[in-house]
Amino acid sequence: AVAVVTGKGGATPPPPQPMSSTNSSGLASVSGRTPTSRHPEFRAAVPGEKFVADYHWQEVNDRQIPRGLEVKTFIDGSCPTIARIPSEWRLVVDVNEDFYHRTNVTRHTRIADIKNEILKERFPGKNMSLTLTASKHILSDDNLTIESASIFGKKMACKAVEVR
Repeated sequence: AVAVVTGKGGATPPPPQPMSSTNSSGLASVSGRTPTSRHPEFRAAVPGEKFVADYHWQEVNDRQIPRGLEVKTFIDGSCPTIARIPSEWRLVVDVNEDFYHRTNVTRHTRIADIKNEILKERFPGKNMSLTLTASKHILSDDNLTIESASIFGKKMACKAVEVR
């Protein structure tokens, strides 16, 4: 429990705060409040369930979270700590183990867009075939998005081969 220091040097416990209530869609909000940017709707933690990062706010509780998430912590205790994948984040791709391609992506960025950026930046004017992998799994569908391919937090690599 957090203690509030009073002007007389004593400590008193903070007043009890309503935590969250869940609506019919399974999202929670701070009890008695309409969701706002300060107190958005979030998915409540399920005891024993592993935290899986996605683009929606979810309660952290005591679960370990991956690096790079957007995290909101409420010092006043008005809402539990919540986290999500940022709407825009930096993707790093190891190209042929000798060059790192860095680009900002959103959940809607397509695999084809990333490949085209790599071709323009690293291999202009060359006829190249690119294979992207996420944690050693080949991303064969260029129409997949960053979100649908579950790219966040994965080690990205690209194998480029010249086509003759």
